[in-house]
Amino acid sequence: MPSSAPVPRYTYAQLHGTACIVCGGPGDLIPAGHAYTPTSPGQIDHGWAVRRHQTCHRPTAPEEEL
Repeated sequence: MPSSAPVPRYTYAQLHGTACIVCGGPGDLIPAGHAYTPTSPGQIDHGWAVRRHQTCHRPTAPEEEL
């Protein structure tokens, strides 16, 4: 069954670890777990190793979907 949660929109830089996954800004970044983006129905979502600023806080635990 498809999820009714809204699909977050991330930039190329956020998904490739060159911008903060929380605020989108560049700078000194630390590992922040994974973000997941949907694929085709019936397929496994794509996971991205993401990064964040030390002062930005994620809304969920590192391995949970953003």
